[in-house]
Formats: sequence, C-alpha cells, structure tokens
Amino acid sequence: MYLFFLLLFTKTVADLVKKHGLEDCQSFIHLLDRQIIDSMQTTTEHCSLLMGAFALDVYHEGAFYVEGELFILARKLQTFIEHHGGEVKLHCKAIHVEKRGALFTVEDEYKQRYKAEYVVSNLPLGQLLGLLEERIVQNLSPKIKERQGTVGACTMYFALEERVIPSDSPLFQQVLTGKGVAEGEHVFLSLSKKGDTLRAPDGYRTLACSTHVHLDGMLIVNKC
Repeated sequence: MYLFFLLLFTKTVADLVKKHGLEDCQSFIHLLDRQIIDSMQTTTEHCSLLMGAFALDVYHEGAFYVEGELFILARKLQTFIEHHGGEVKLHCKAIHVEKRGALFTVEDEYKQRYKAEYVVSNLPLGQLLGLLEERIVQNLSPKIKERQGTVGACTMYFALEERVIPSDSPLFQQVLTGKGVAEGEHVFLSLSKKGDTLRAPDGYRTLACSTHVHLDGMLIVNKC
C-alpha cells in the first residue's frame, strides 16, 4: 500500500487523465480545472495527483455551511493554539526566513525574530521564494524554483434584502462564463443562510462573488 502511494507521489491529475485516455476530452478537463482551481489554486496540469484527488472528493461529498463565515473556524483554531501554550500573532507579516544549523529564524515586519525547528507557510511559491535566503532557495528542486504564475482571488461582497432572493436559491454556485479558469470566466457565489445573523442583520443576507485572477504583473496596494 505504501509503495502504491509512493508511485503516485510525483504524478499529477493530468497524468491520471491521460492514463484513462481522456486528455483530448476538453470539456471534462475544463470541469476538472474549475474544480481544482477553487481548492488548489492550480489546474490539472500542475496539481499533485494525491492532493487533487482529495480536493475533488470535497465536491463529491458536497460543501457544508459554517455559521458566521470561515473566520469562526480561524478563531476556534486560535483559541485551541493558545490553550495549548502557543501564541498567535495577528496583523504581523513575515519578511525573511533563514536557516542556521537545525533551526530556522523568521523575521517579521517589526524586526522581531522567532526560532523554530519547522516552519509551515501557506504563501504561494512566488511569494515564499522572496522570503527565503538565497542559500535555501538554491537547495530547492528546480521544479519548485521554475514554477511560474501566481493565482489569487478577487472577491466582492454584497448585502441583499431577503425579499429579493428566490426561496429556492442554493447557498453555493459555480458560474461558468468562458473557457478559462480565471479573470471572471469562472465565478463562485456563496450566499449566507437565512437566519444567520452572524453574517447579516435580520432581513438581510450576504453574497460573496469571487473569481480567480492571475497576479503576475499586478500592482497590489494595501490601504488602511
């Protein structure tokens, strides 16, 4: 069993599609791309087979609703970490990571430095490589260093009066408007559940409308 998973470790979802002779079925690949881009921020060509299989299974099982939006889960994780002796730093950006011996040192924007045996990052590769010292980058595999193209999300939030929303409206929808997977050609809609007053006051509901965008060459400005 372990050998089986090791053999799949270097494969992509595209490899599995090709194995079954479906590489020319563009409509099928298009569907897979749009499912994977939402959970893995990449397409079948670059998505790890094992991670992609797990991501696609989420849609097979169906999405579930979180009262009060996903920040509720983030707060629960923060409480759990602090309860077990950990510390959570909010509004604090890491700007540099270096390694000396067995320890990593992470420096934040306030010049505070933290040492750890392990560092877990959720940044896209393009941004992560910019944080690492050159010596660490040189030791990475060429496949990681050569990956190009960062995909992000552009999201708009709306507050809607309950009376304008059809009673049979689903809470989650994917709208396919073109052949691509970004720049508005794939839109994900998330509607708050009726009665969820953690998201909107009584008589209103929220609607989040998001699409993936290519970040290469974009100017990103943070405003307070």
